Amino acid sequence: LYLNNNEIKDLPIEINNLTNLEVFNLNYNQITKCNFVLNLINLKHLDLSNNEITACDVIEKLTNLERLHFNNNQIKTI
Repeated sequence: LYLNNNEIKDLPIEINNLTNLEVFNLNYNQITKCNFVLNLINLKHLDLSNNEITACDVIEKLTNLERLHFNNNQIKTI
């Protein structure tokens, strides 16, 4: 699912229903939190680069994750 360059700030909680999603590209948006990925257990590639994320403590739950892009954010803790 490619939603890059859309000025997205928040994603609806229903995004967690996409449990079979493997690729999620959200770069170049205005996202500040990454808790929306909590139930995306089959995610293999997540691109959250060039957003406004300051913390992301749910990544450890994504055990199938192979690629993670977080560059150009404001991350203080993961």
